[in-house]
Amino acid sequence: MTQSDRERWDAKYAAKSATQPVCPDEWLMKHVEGRSPGAALELACGLGHNSIWLAQQGWSVDAVDVSSVGLHL
Repeated sequence: MTQSDRERWDAKYAAKSATQPVCPDEWLMKHVEGRSPGAALELACGLGHNSIWLAQQGWSVDAVDVSSVGLHL
């Protein structure tokens, strides 16, 4: 990714609120249903809604995103 990509994503996330509810993707919830928690890697995690939800379910999660603003919200 370029610096301009990083700046674009930082600006997008800077306009978001940190108090937004954690709403994971329905697809994710469907596909982990009934599985024992393990390790997960989420690339391009954005605000981390899926990562947060997985961690709340007992998963060990590594989340990565180009935007440091998104990761800090």
